[in-house]
Amino acid sequence: MHSHPTIVNIEQVAVCSYTISGFVDFMTSDQHCIWITNPSQNTVQCFNAQQATPIYQVAVPQAVGVPVYAFSAIWVASLAQQAIYKIAPETGEILAIIATGLGDLSGEFSLAASPEGIWVVCAESQLCMIEPFSCKVIHTLDITPHSYNLCFGEGALWLTNQTQHAVEMIDIQALRIIKQIPVGEKPVFLAFGEHAIWTLNQTHGTVSKIDPLLKCVVATIQLPEQAKGDGGDICISHGKVWIRTTNLLLIQVNCHTLEIERLYQHDIPAGSGAVCPQHDLLWISAHDINKLWAIPLTHDVK
Repeated sequence: MHSHPTIVNIEQVAVCSYTISGFVDFMTSDQHCIWITNPSQNTVQCFNAQQATPIYQVAVPQAVGVPVYAFSAIWVASLAQQAIYKIAPETGEILAIIATGLGDLSGEFSLAASPEGIWVVCAESQLCMIEPFSCKVIHTLDITPHSYNLCFGEGALWLTNQTQHAVEMIDIQALRIIKQIPVGEKPVFLAFGEHAIWTLNQTHGTVSKIDPLLKCVVATIQLPEQAKGDGGDICISHGKVWIRTTNLLLIQVNCHTLEIERLYQHDIPAGSGAVCPQHDLLWISAHDINKLWAIPLTHDVK
């Protein structure tokens, strides 16, 4: 494992460095824009790399969780309404408000999209699927308690469980859990990319790589000591795993060598936040210091 990653000041490489009031947190994107939750402002805000002010903002009371862009719409949870909002990406128009309930009242959960629909843990021990065009909940299934975070990959749904310290593989057609895969302690956020599922295990500050065909962990990456603890986010883009933690702003890991290549820092402690790729940019939020950055995702990111 790479023992001496390069230390980078994020302000030196950022192509965008925005100051955003409120509590900018979780994001989703398409090729052109990002959408970011700002629960203290009761909004979802749309940004791009061309201007430091929102292109528009949408009133979503206590917008929380990791939103998802799918079926030509933005899907985001309202903690206050216990509902999922469907938003038109071009205009910010609210197209539907779907009363689902939410299983995780901390707001630290994630939505997922499969070809069939939008998935959310809609109550403790219950997973729901929203049919994206009728905007009705058409499937529910029982899941293990304390499971809240989802991603889709290789034809299956993947769900982290914080007390079983596992990832559960869900067969979408059969609507049942078909495998429980032990990972590191307290997996919360997870992502699919480079033909693998990756989990950020918060207690020990590790990343588990799951082979979805073998249905088991094939590698464990030990992050620096400061990466341990609650909070954070993870995404995969351009052959890299990008890990956001509370005490380390951003960690860059090579998906193939599993080496820690870079540690991105800020001049002052940034606290927790989120990370999200958008075309050739990577966006990083830091809600404690009201910051939003974008750094380039190019082939010379080493």
